[in-house]
Amino acid sequence: MPAGTIGGVQWGERGLEMSPGAAVAVGLLLFAGVAVVVAALTGGRPTSGGGDSDSRETNRNDVEPAADADTETLRSADHPPIPDEGARVALFREDGDWIWRVFHLEALGESSSGAATQSAATARIERVQEAADGARVRELTEGEEAFRVYTDADGRWQWDLIRTDGHRVGTNATEYDERGAATEAVAGLQDHGPDSDCIAVERAAFAIDEHHDGWYWRLVDDEREPLAESADGYGSPDEAERAAERVAEEMAAARFPELEAETDEPEAGMDGSRAAVGIELYEPSDEGTDKGEADSEGDTGGNWSWRVVDDVDEVVADGTTAFDGRKAAEDEAMAVLESLEEAAVTVAGRPAYERYRTDASDRYRWRWRLVDETDRVVARSTGADSETGTRRAVDRFAEAAPDAPIRAVDGAVYEVHPATGDGETDADRAAAEEGSRRPSEHRDSAPEADGEAVADGAGLEVDDADSGASTTDGRRWRWRLVVEGRDVVAASPRAYDDPETATETIDRIRAQAADAEVTEFESAAFRVYESAAGEWRWRLLDERGALLADSTAEHDTRNEAAEAMVTLKEQAPDADVIEIETAAFELFASDGEWCWRLIDSAGRCVAEAPSTYPDRAGAREALDRVRDHLEADARTMDGPVFEPYVDGDWYWRFVLPTGEPLAVAASGRSTRDDLLEGLSDLRETAATAQRYSTGATTVQLSCSDGWRWRVLDRDRDTVVESAGVYADREAARRAVDVLERTGTDAPVFTAAEPVISLERIDGTDSSADTAGESEGEDRRCWRWRLLDADRNEVAVGTESLARATVPDAIEEIRRLAPQAERIDVSGTSFDLVADDGRWRWRFLDEGNTPIATGTVRYESKGAARAAIDEVRDSLESANVFELEGGTFELYEGGGEWGWRLVDGCGETLLESTETYETRAAAHEALAAVRTHTPHGEVTVVD
Repeated sequence: MPAGTIGGVQWGERGLEMSPGAAVAVGLLLFAGVAVVVAALTGGRPTSGGGDSDSRETNRNDVEPAADADTETLRSADHPPIPDEGARVALFREDGDWIWRVFHLEALGESSSGAATQSAATARIERVQEAADGARVRELTEGEEAFRVYTDADGRWQWDLIRTDGHRVGTNATEYDERGAATEAVAGLQDHGPDSDCIAVERAAFAIDEHHDGWYWRLVDDEREPLAESADGYGSPDEAERAAERVAEEMAAARFPELEAETDEPEAGMDGSRAAVGIELYEPSDEGTDKGEADSEGDTGGNWSWRVVDDVDEVVADGTTAFDGRKAAEDEAMAVLESLEEAAVTVAGRPAYERYRTDASDRYRWRWRLVDETDRVVARSTGADSETGTRRAVDRFAEAAPDAPIRAVDGAVYEVHPATGDGETDADRAAAEEGSRRPSEHRDSAPEADGEAVADGAGLEVDDADSGASTTDGRRWRWRLVVEGRDVVAASPRAYDDPETATETIDRIRAQAADAEVTEFESAAFRVYESAAGEWRWRLLDERGALLADSTAEHDTRNEAAEAMVTLKEQAPDADVIEIETAAFELFASDGEWCWRLIDSAGRCVAEAPSTYPDRAGAREALDRVRDHLEADARTMDGPVFEPYVDGDWYWRFVLPTGEPLAVAASGRSTRDDLLEGLSDLRETAATAQRYSTGATTVQLSCSDGWRWRVLDRDRDTVVESAGVYADREAARRAVDVLERTGTDAPVFTAAEPVISLERIDGTDSSADTAGESEGEDRRCWRWRLLDADRNEVAVGTESLARATVPDAIEEIRRLAPQAERIDVSGTSFDLVADDGRWRWRFLDEGNTPIATGTVRYESKGAARAAIDEVRDSLESANVFELEGGTFELYEGGGEWGWRLVDGCGETLLESTETYETRAAAHEALAAVRTHTPHGEVTVVD
């Protein structure tokens, strides 16, 4: 090449030669070239290395600013790529002349990642310049990996394992709050990593490891993430393995109420349509019970009981009765839950009339009772009736009891009362209107004869009081003789116009019956008697006392009457002739039954037996009993009364004018005064008590140390009661509503079955009411537990779950547990995990907690295992250094040298654009970058 000179540059046989001024100019051009290259760093260039290393990724917490609408973006598609080296010709004046020079430009460094906008790229360049200013140089020796420890932008401590070629091959799996924790994790990896085995889990595995209190098992998935663990430790690894195998079997068979509800009612929700409760049958005591031997119906004998559990297997309520067999306990549980549909819900402490049906198949099997504010039954109905009749009986008692007088029966008493039809109760009238009243056996219910000849002695002289219209509010009156115990021993055969006339008849009975003789009809008889008008008459009665014939005329004397009957006597020659001069009791037979009546001196029937008797002796005994009480006092009974009586203790009965008790005391008192004091309280309770109808059971809410509920049977005995306490009455009522809605469809199971239950782990009782939580809220505060047949906890979930996700978690465990194989974890280990179709490695400590994870993903497990081997080999010799600011790392790889700039957060900001054959060349290039980068001008290349 011929020699020559251009500007300050000349060339000749020795090559390109420059004057000192030309050399300075070339240096300036090189500096400008570096600045241009730095400004144009908008995209990275792939570097060599195994796998798809993420060493060029930005800091994990770095977020690029969004592109501005008026900012030009520099993308490879918008401009041609910038060459790594080139030339530029510069013109300038020197001593008044224009000269030019040619500069050689070379790219020494480039960004490790791109920016979306020019402004973002400019901001990143400023970070590069800041990190480069005062950055130290650290040289990495070939063949020696290093741990880089640093803090991220949030002040959390991190570390990376880097190769000598600068590629990141591993990083921490957990962030650390303190430097010591990060360096301790690095030390653990260096100490244990070289000797740690690689444990690969195909689908799932039971990891067996030792804790301070025994051997435990953990069910882990293919990423070694724990899904479940044993609740207690075992004596040996083999025992732990056998326990894990049992759990796998029990998990598959275990009842999980939450999952059952989701499966049976996929559309179920808060409307209560889902099966939210179940019935658990169990044996409170195992004494004398062989659970393995069941009879043909499944009963195993022993004392069986039942309880209600909710959809997290928490006990909601306990049955209070033990049964001889499982079937009996199940029948009782179902009957109680079915009865809740008709059960009234009451609140303890409030007086109430309870109307309840004792037999669902009989319309007349309704009763009632009055409960006071202390929850004691203070009054009961005396018999059963229709629902309407019972309702009216309650109304009558509530209306009359507050003012009803107290009347005792001292030996015996004559009671003058309204005749049937006038004195009947509202309940009687209602029953009659609906055609439901049963035939009465009382004589007061029989149709009255008005002088007609009937077999019960009617046809005798009609009492004057029996004719004419009533003079007392249209009512007619009768009387009865009542002894203690409310037994009626005598009754009037007819009604009277007013109570005074009835009382006059009683006076006449007292006067005449004391001396009355007893006559018996053994055959037909003629009776000669004097009427009240002083005239004599006769009549012929058969042996039953029935009228066969009577005189059609009145006679002035007895003899005339006797002569008048002579002709008739020829037709009945055996008939006796009886002359009535005083009152007489007559005993007679009627249709095989015996009866008695009292005939006064005028031949009128003024009293009769209230019923018939099976034989003559019974009738005579009843007659004698009447004669013993003839002198009893008389009283008018035109309304209900409280009647005290003694039967061991003192009681009362509430008696209607008809003589029938409407209600009785539910319990006795020790003294009469105590009884009367209780009646005073009863009057107030009767007036203020609420009224309701219920079925075979009643639900009662009560509050002492908190709100509870219980179910009472017809006798008000508790059959089931809540197991927990509720915050308020509304919460207790909602619990009852859930039981009512879902109880009839509740599954029935025995406690011998394993069960999966849920528990809250946020400090809240799992039975607590959550109705107030905001809609859609589902906090991760639930954990599942596996309970065996004896309700021992054998396995627990390892993480907190949202309740809605629990069923899926259980299904996943049920799927994986049968496939799990045993792995022994006696210390630290490596494992392989799938990551988007590729594989990467992890390092786990003794507690199976990930400490380190690989940053390179490999196509196959074999490649990932080979990477683990490389990591093991390099751990012991790896250096550990801490990033305290920007650092230039000079490294050798593949026999060539390179460099990179890393900031104090471990992010690679700038990398060499080429590798150098010698360490000196790399140092020289790095020196130029360190000199010019901090203060270089940013130029945008079009």
